[in-house]
Amino acid sequence: MLPHTFIKIFQLVQHPIRPRLLLKNLTYKISKMKITQIKSLLLFVAISLVATSCSVTTDPVEALAEIEASAQISLTKMETSGSIYSEITFTGKSFGGDCTKMTVSLENSAGSTGLEIKECSDTSVTAWIPADMEAGDYDVTLEVNGTSFSDINGEDLQATITLRPVILTMSATEIVAGGTLDITGLHLLNTSGDPVNNPKVWLMKIGSTNTVSEITVNDDGTAASIVIDSDIAKGLWSIKLTCEEWSNEYDLTIL
Repeated sequence: MLPHTFIKIFQLVQHPIRPRLLLKNLTYKISKMKITQIKSLLLFVAISLVATSCSVTTDPVEALAEIEASAQISLTKMETSGSIYSEITFTGKSFGGDCTKMTVSLENSAGSTGLEIKECSDTSVTAWIPADMEAGDYDVTLEVNGTSFSDINGEDLQATITLRPVILTMSATEIVAGGTLDITGLHLLNTSGDPVNNPKVWLMKIGSTNTVSEITVNDDGTAASIVIDSDIAKGLWSIKLTCEEWSNEYDLTIL
């Protein structure tokens, strides 16, 4: 009864100059409805009135199809490259904003890896590429509310993952100038053979950059000891490393 009543309502708001017969029929039908059905009917009346005032359509079937189409999940864009220990973002519409109903996986010949969803909204999903991910090309699958995406307009979703130095932990977030800071991480060694890519410590803040601090890295590139420049100014700095690529960064306060 409900869809038929919807169409009668739409006809009524489209042709208000001859409503008597329609109203008589509708009065009887509405009296037989449940409360939830009446709420749905009122919503449809509002939509019908808007459609009429805006001259959107005169066909109730088309109106319902447009409403359903506007709620369909779609994927329009994905970042095609990313570094380990960083984010990869997907853009679309009608994702719903519930991160528990979203998954991202990267797959190659070695297997499949599920990524952690860092944040999401109705129009975007951001996933985290873990530090131990291997470099290479991956097939990507995004799933949102049971809808799976492995391509955009017929083009397969693929991402190239690259390595970079990663700082995982620091022995302190506050230190005096000239003090020693110990860090753990990954890929802290220069593997290129070019001395220009030897590990370097960068301390940065607005208007200032300091690269004087000394760094000593262990043999497998998973830990390092940093002697902070003794002449560096006090205050809050960002610390990061370069070793062929830029690392992630941490806040470090010089006391």
